[in-house]
Amino acid sequence: MENPTIKELLEKLSKGELSRDEFDLFLEKLKKEKGTNQLDQAFLEFFEGLAPPENECSNQKPKK
Repeated sequence: MENPTIKELLEKLSKGELSRDEFDLFLEKLKKEKGTNQLDQAFLEFFEGLAPPENECSNQKPKK
């Protein structure tokens, strides 16, 4: 992957497909892009993808 974005690296990381070199690049980009809209947006989209739909988790009680 040539010059991947933080979003692309984050997606690969979440799938366990990130090479060691890509992980190093991911860490470098985190430091460089700290506080930028691009970084904030990438993480926002990533975590929105992890959250279950609202109707699935609201008011549910654990099964006994």
